[in-house]
Amino acid sequence: MTEQRTLEPEKLTKGLATVSKPVKRLDAEDKVKGKPLFADDYDRPGILYAKQLYSKFPHAKIINIDITEAQDSPGVKGVITRDDIPGKHTYGNVIEDQRALADVKVRFLGDVVCVVAAKTKRQADAAVEKVKVEYEELPAVFDPREALKEGAPLLYEERKTNAQIPQKVRHGNVEKGFKESDLIIKKKFTTPFLEHSYIEPESAIAFIDQQGTIRIKGSFQNPFTAREVIAGFLSMGLDKIRVQKTVLGGTFGGKDELMSAIGCRLALLSLKTGCPVKTTYSRENSFLESHKRNPFYMDYKVGVTKDGILKAVESDIVVDSGVYCSMSPYIALRGIVQGAGPYRVENVCSDAVSVYTNNPYTGAMRGFGSPQTNVAIESIMDIIAQKLDIDPVKLRLKNALKKGDVAPTGQKINHEVGLTEALQKTAKKIGWKKKRKKYSKKQTGDYRKGVGIACCMRGISLGAEGVDAAAASVSVQSDGRVIVTTGITDHGQGSQTVMAQIAADILGISIDRITYLEPDTSLIPDSGPTVASRSTFMGGNATKDAALKVKKRMIKIVAELLESPEEYVLVSGGRFYDRKSPDLEISFDEAVKVCNNKAVPLFEYGWYSMPAIDWDEEKGVGEPYFTYVYSVNAAEVTVDTATGKVKVDNFVSAHDMGRAINPMQCYGQMFGGAAMGIGLALYEEVEVVEGVMKDRNFDTYTLPTACDVPDFQGIIVERPDPEGPFGAKSLGEPATEVVAPAVLNAVAQAIGRRIYDLPASLERVLLGKKLSKYKKKKKG
Repeated sequence: MTEQRTLEPEKLTKGLATVSKPVKRLDAEDKVKGKPLFADDYDRPGILYAKQLYSKFPHAKIINIDITEAQDSPGVKGVITRDDIPGKHTYGNVIEDQRALADVKVRFLGDVVCVVAAKTKRQADAAVEKVKVEYEELPAVFDPREALKEGAPLLYEERKTNAQIPQKVRHGNVEKGFKESDLIIKKKFTTPFLEHSYIEPESAIAFIDQQGTIRIKGSFQNPFTAREVIAGFLSMGLDKIRVQKTVLGGTFGGKDELMSAIGCRLALLSLKTGCPVKTTYSRENSFLESHKRNPFYMDYKVGVTKDGILKAVESDIVVDSGVYCSMSPYIALRGIVQGAGPYRVENVCSDAVSVYTNNPYTGAMRGFGSPQTNVAIESIMDIIAQKLDIDPVKLRLKNALKKGDVAPTGQKINHEVGLTEALQKTAKKIGWKKKRKKYSKKQTGDYRKGVGIACCMRGISLGAEGVDAAAASVSVQSDGRVIVTTGITDHGQGSQTVMAQIAADILGISIDRITYLEPDTSLIPDSGPTVASRSTFMGGNATKDAALKVKKRMIKIVAELLESPEEYVLVSGGRFYDRKSPDLEISFDEAVKVCNNKAVPLFEYGWYSMPAIDWDEEKGVGEPYFTYVYSVNAAEVTVDTATGKVKVDNFVSAHDMGRAINPMQCYGQMFGGAAMGIGLALYEEVEVVEGVMKDRNFDTYTLPTACDVPDFQGIIVERPDPEGPFGAKSLGEPATEVVAPAVLNAVAQAIGRRIYDLPASLERVLLGKKLSKYKKKKKG
């Protein structure tokens, strides 16, 4: 593993004490020592254990639920079904169609019909099997393309269609663009269901505290969202629901809606029994009930001139949403907004629709639609390069966006763009020229090598997906130590360290003075979901706002003490001083004492809301995001043509992320994201046959292992954004977005044939098709 930063460290870090430095994570030592408490570690006296009963059919009416035997079973203290819900039956981020407890129908095998709470786990397991449910099986549909056809079974009859909210992008005139093209490429691509594969399964505990508030502690990715859902489900005020996130063992977008449902069930059981109630999912149940990455069915048509200038991109995409809408319409939107690549394309016409099926539901997963469409457009870029006999890097450089250009949505790019530098640096680092030329020659023997490259752009934060704002608080204690908290959750990505770095630098103190508290819905304002790689940008700006307010208040007092103008007073290295007369100084701790003696409060809330955008949803044109980041990945592979095995030998990951607040963590994101993207490219697929999920644990669901991880090289390209905290933007999701096409392009060079349907498994590499591990159920 090697790293490279493309600007001089002294230029990047001048005047900064902790920001832009490789500071050790705040939680690193404790995690290595096994000290943090995860959700399953929490316990309370008199605790009950919950166990859920799942549907027996992918689609059926619920005629009757008989809980008599379950209620009378040993140790059982409570049983809940649809009849026990005191409030709303449905919830959802876009369309309210999700149910914590199935009511009229079940729509997939992961729908929960009933939940039992008992004194022991074994008693709960035994009792839930005694619940008798009478069903009337209904016709089901499992292919989203079939679900769009007239006469297909409807999952929600009242909607009169299985289509959700169609999305589109329109820019220029594609017919004109194709007429001006010398070469037109038409290709189809598909991507599969993917599991998030976090190590920690879903877990939570609910209890009623001394104030009568329902408290739920657990592995919540988005505690504020969960609180709102639970309050609606119980028909209670938000002030009566307190959600506390515990240390998370990963999420990647997966612990969102399901955790809200779990919170609803546990809270209701706790109210009904008067006891604390806990659940921790088995891996099998986590697989069954949690959402997956959306399968995409993509039809692409791209026009280009003979000298390699892109003229038109047209795409038609069908997205499998499964039984619930979740975030699928916005996943479809981001997919097509970024689906023409980070290129100047004058003419774009893209349509995407997410569709209900009786498959497991799908939703947010690292990348949020972009990894799927990037596979298509970046594969086509290599196809174009081959057809026109242009080097793939040169083709991308020729079309790469620069400041002042117009993006595929019609948005003018007003920020600095590091894409060209990232492309050049990546190509040099991977040894592109030499290896591309070498591997283009005829190869003999079983082992064939190839090198591939891919790039992308990603919109920052929620953008056109919704209102976006975040809160933070900074509290300076009487001993000079500082407590920081935000509404942003740390899933393991290290956001608490970044917030601490920002606060420390503004207050001019060392980071070891900072204590970061995890968000608590009763103690910090709603800061929205921790998604969309928005943590550093939104939470960081809120933290910056709070810290600056405290700093300003302290400077006013210090200026009076030093008899200096306020504008002359600076703080760094744990001291305030006059920049004109540096000997006039006072330590940070002394300044705190003076403020306390003068009854000056050293606590502040910070708030930051997203800059205005101008996106016309009806026309599909405008500014869907206020700024972007840019990524380039390159992969070198060896393919065993006798077995179909692909080995990624070397991988280069370059990212223009604005400013790297913590370079060490940035490299961690790059390499972790690359490992996840390699899984998408070569290994991972949740196989679903007629609504039945065949992969329910890691014994059959294939993940890349340590043996499959290549030699990683990371490149940080910095183009600080004036709107970001210290110029930072984002990195978490971009780190995985173009890994797969880079690998696939390398595989295509190695074997002389392209893989259009992911993953590029042994069978697809060897035979050109995927062989199922499972036999399909015979009809009739």
